[in-house]
Formats: sequence, structure tokens, C-alpha cells
Amino acid sequence: MQEIGSDREVSPESARALVVVSWSECPGCGMPLTDRQRGACSGKCRAKLSRQRQAEALQTEVRDLGYALELLSVRHAALVERVQALSYRPTRRRNE
Repeated sequence: MQEIGSDREVSPESARALVVVSWSECPGCGMPLTDRQRGACSGKCRAKLSRQRQAEALQTEVRDLGYALELLSVRHAALVERVQALSYRPTRRRNE
């Protein structure tokens, strides 16, 4: 009895397609990292990545400060309204 598909030949190209490459790339320059390298391939790339992280952290902080400033502005306006409402005293009419 003959197996199904045994008469077909497998090309070498299809066998190579199954190989998975497991190296990682340097996020700073895209060069492949060796087994001992983690994160970046050189001091220059580590410095570049550090500057990028600092810039992202600064952008996040500026955005958060903007939200806080907006909230303070809204609360300030509400307090001003309350003070004005409490300090408003209608004039009394004197009985003449």
C-alpha cells in the first residue's frame, strides 16, 4: 500500500522555509546582537536608547502636567463662582 503524497518530492527551498532564525536586532541601529549582547550593540546605541526613553518620559510628564493644569483651572473657576455667590448680598429695602 502506498502512502498518500509519497510520490511528491520536497524541494530544498521549502525545507529551508521552515528554519526559524532566532537572533534579535539592536533597537538603536538594527544590527544583529550576539548572544552576550542584551539591549543594544554598543555604547553609542545604549546612549541613543537612553535619550529616547528620557524624551518619552518627559513627554509623558508634560502631558500629565497639562491635564493637572486643566483640572486646576476648572476647579479655580468653580471656586470663584462659589465665592461670588456667597459674597453677593442683595440690598435690603428700608421700610419707609
